[in-house]
Amino acid sequence: MKLSVNADDIKQTGATMKTQNTAATLSLIEQIASQHLGIDSLQTQHSDHLDFHEVSVWSLASALQASFDAGKTLNK
Repeated sequence: MKLSVNADDIKQTGATMKTQNTAATLSLIEQIASQHLGIDSLQTQHSDHLDFHEVSVWSLASALQASFDAGKTLNK
């Protein structure tokens, strides 16, 4: 399975995120968000304290690294 995400693949319109990714890819992204950023859901909850999160730069760096590593693994 090839993971390819770019500006054309992901467009945000209000609270709706449209992607061309598979369900498995979205599940992996949610898992990374949960493990590295402490974000339980990437679905819009219509509540500021659930939709907006304050994260440390080291947690963000860790999540980005995990995403990069997953992309490298999937592209092998």
